[in-house]
Amino acid sequence: MYKKIIIGELTNCINNCLELGTFPESLKIAKVTPIYKSGSKLDPGNYRPISVLPVLSKVFERVLYNRLETFLKSIKLLYDKQYGFRPKSNTLSATTDVITKIKWSIDKKEIILGIFIDLKKAFDSVSHEVLLQKLSDIGLTNVALDIFKSYLNNRQQILKLGKSQSAPATITFGVPQGSILGPLLFLIYINSIGKLGLNGDITLYADDTCLFYFGHSIDSIVLNAQKDLDLLNEWFQYNLLTINTTKTSYMIFAAKNKKIHDFSPLVINGKQIKKVEQEKYLGLILDNKLTWVPHIEKIKAKLRNLMGMIKGMARCLPRPVQYTIYNSLVKPHIDYLIEIWGTAAKTNLAKLQIVQNKLLKVLFHLDYLTPTNKLFKKIKVMNISETYTYQICILVRKILNKDIHTKITFSKKAQLHKMNLRSNNDNMIRLLKPRTNFGRKSIMYEGVRLYNRLPKNIKESKSMYTYKRLLKHHLMKNK
Repeated sequence: MYKKIIIGELTNCINNCLELGTFPESLKIAKVTPIYKSGSKLDPGNYRPISVLPVLSKVFERVLYNRLETFLKSIKLLYDKQYGFRPKSNTLSATTDVITKIKWSIDKKEIILGIFIDLKKAFDSVSHEVLLQKLSDIGLTNVALDIFKSYLNNRQQILKLGKSQSAPATITFGVPQGSILGPLLFLIYINSIGKLGLNGDITLYADDTCLFYFGHSIDSIVLNAQKDLDLLNEWFQYNLLTINTTKTSYMIFAAKNKKIHDFSPLVINGKQIKKVEQEKYLGLILDNKLTWVPHIEKIKAKLRNLMGMIKGMARCLPRPVQYTIYNSLVKPHIDYLIEIWGTAAKTNLAKLQIVQNKLLKVLFHLDYLTPTNKLFKKIKVMNISETYTYQICILVRKILNKDIHTKITFSKKAQLHKMNLRSNNDNMIRLLKPRTNFGRKSIMYEGVRLYNRLPKNIKESKSMYTYKRLLKHHLMKNK
């Protein structure tokens, strides 16, 4: 009864606000709590602000978000290489496209230059005036534009520290932290970056900005990169965004036997940006030889830390709790972007497998001398190799069904026949022929090869749920 009354009143309130083009003042007050990260506790920069908005604000924002997103889709506004905060898109989408192109370019004997641009507090630097102008430019007028003016105008925040809190302070810049609309508004704010006509390939994940250049001449690549950096820096300044030159870096990717002579340094605002051999990109430690050793070492360190934390208590935990700990604290570290780093050399993956084995024995309180085959048969979880195969086959399926935002496409063998007849090639993807191990370790080859080997009943499963269930059973049936 009360639920119907609340829904009715809230619906009337939101509809009235939509008609008037206003956003309630009481829903624009954020409570901010600083959370310590690391370093000196006396340095305010070492705290992460966590912003909490009223619950009803998010209900209203969801209505606005759905309408704005529908409008953006109708005019096909968002830049195709923007992977952040979009349907069917995530960090896997971005890294798969980037790494696949790098690998195939190296396979073609090309040199690749990657530039990783860091922006200073991009979300907090958004100009409300510039944002409203951009909303107007894409077609928002009258009441539709008024409601976003009202949404951004006179926003306030209160700093809360323990039992104390500050007086309200007005926010004049930035999209609201912790909001539903904030990320989408930011995408609109930087969307025109895709129209600059840059020489390189730009890849965006919200404010994470990367540029990639492919070719055979390092001098030509660097020249084009410098022109783009100058243009981008000018564009960022015009939009009141600032490149953090100390955290911006670049990396050269090439085959081991590729000789690259010295070249002119890249500069931004007269400051030389650093050349690195590894860089953290969307949580993935990317190294210039694509060995994935630094990333694997990071996972090993995290698993060892977890092992130390649970060692004393594991024997006291009931089996369901042990599985909960594994699925919530261990498995995410292994699963995250394994489709990318899972192509590492077997010797490097074997070292991670040893750590996983030890952790499982500690967590599930098993004898240290338990053989590996009995370990996984008893616990019924997937090892590193099985997890990679499982996740990469899911990714291939999503690409085939267009369930993920990516530039990668596959051709089925059956589609290559002139006659539209059923054959043994149905559900088989055409396999490309790489020249080097870089190409062989890409999803276009290894991913397709693993998918093609799957039994026909798995590939023909109607739903993703059934596909995952049958795939997992297939991988673990011999345990």
